[in-house]
Amino acid sequence: MLKIDDFRDLNGIEIAKRLTLGKHHGVPFHAIFEADESMLVDSAGNLGNIGHPSGYEGKKHMRKMLETGSKTLTPKEVDQLVDSLED
Repeated sequence: MLKIDDFRDLNGIEIAKRLTLGKHHGVPFHAIFEADESMLVDSAGNLGNIGHPSGYEGKKHMRKMLETGSKTLTPKEVDQLVDSLED
């Protein structure tokens, strides 16, 4: 988990641009990376940044993020996490 303030953190703007591929997405924006620093998935869904995921599309994209980004979560655990999100 890494929190970046693109206004106050040293090199925050450059890091935010790298995470968002130069696009403006709003806050919060999430990305999951491999150990080699390659991005697996981010929170930019079909309707834009899911931010705090809610509703059908937000939860659908969060499920995709969890399934893509975790090698240890079981399908049941993914279901529990997604079901715990409130609209």
